[in-house]
Amino acid sequence: MEDWGSEKSKPSMMPCLLSSAGESSLTRIAYSRKIGVSWLARDMYRLRPSKAMVGTRNRQWNDHLTMDSRDWNLPLIKEILPNYEEDILKIRPSATGGEDTWAWLPTVSGTYTSKSGYFETLNQRERGDAAQVPPPVTDFQWHSAIWALKCSPKIKMFLWKLAQEALPLGAKLVQKHIADNANCPHCGAEETSLHLFFHCPFADRLWKLAPLSTRLVAAEVTTIKSGITAYTKLTCLPPTGINLGPLAPWILWMIWTARNRLLFSKERTLASDALTMAIV
Repeated sequence: MEDWGSEKSKPSMMPCLLSSAGESSLTRIAYSRKIGVSWLARDMYRLRPSKAMVGTRNRQWNDHLTMDSRDWNLPLIKEILPNYEEDILKIRPSATGGEDTWAWLPTVSGTYTSKSGYFETLNQRERGDAAQVPPPVTDFQWHSAIWALKCSPKIKMFLWKLAQEALPLGAKLVQKHIADNANCPHCGAEETSLHLFFHCPFADRLWKLAPLSTRLVAAEVTTIKSGITAYTKLTCLPPTGINLGPLAPWILWMIWTARNRLLFSKERTLASDALTMAIV
């Protein structure tokens, strides 16, 4: 059995560790002495530095924040870590100067236990590091998938309608002779619930940006119920998640409201803006 505190076990466990950016004065950009590995989450711990990063091993993350707004210094991130700009910008630094904290993603509390480390290693060996395809659902669990979620009653009712295929989408409106075409307002493809919420380029982009613990292939979701089941089980990365409810219901809601805004008000919403509104 592997020693969960040994050097051997650290690389395999790194996809489950994440530093929640506080004032970032205690966490180094490329190496953390506390756990002996890079700060960057998931596959980012295998740091591929740019030429500009040479000599910056001991730099801390607060060196990459602007002094006035305490937000990321985007030009500096582009210069030193261009390959990880998108991932870094998902992390929201503390505006009040809170301390950095480490979270263990496989547990709801964010606290590591040897038992969770053992089972997470087994899970990683089974699934590998590649993005996963949500499995089909043969017996949809209405209570756990919708009604027991930590979200507002409005969102639960929306998810229930979505799972029932009861939303007034293009394909259904044409079928009922209410609309003349079933085109998706984002891309022009046939607007079914499966397309709008998972297969549409807008939805796919939003799911890829979402700070979720596991990468799923939204374009390969086969049914609405399997998509709801798979995504609502995912842990949202800190500082937004861990102890809060799932982020997926709010992302689905923002996909719906962005669609309606584009269709009825001709206002296009960027995927990054929709994700921000889902998180906030």
